[in-house]
Amino acid sequence: MDYPIDMLANQIYVISIILFILSITIMISFGLTALIMNQIIYVYSDKLLNLFKNKYIRWYIIFNKKIIGLEIIFIGVSLLYFMYYLSYGIHFIATHPITFN
Repeated sequence: MDYPIDMLANQIYVISIILFILSITIMISFGLTALIMNQIIYVYSDKLLNLFKNKYIRWYIIFNKKIIGLEIIFIGVSLLYFMYYLSYGIHFIATHPITFN
């Protein structure tokens, strides 16, 4: 079956909008979940230190606190970076429609 090109162009436009919304939702849900979990662990790491007296467990918690601090920075920056370029690409698709000959 041959569909008119107008219908196909509209389908591409709608699919791009749906993919944009889906990717934003996935990025926010997974990225923010990881960010919030790391922040909770980072904030309550002092209470975890008070629970243990073993020097190796305490060293492990201190080491993880430093790593989680780096992860919080990395996840926050990468979320902003990918959200910007995703919105930039979708803006390009929305402002440069398919032209017909």
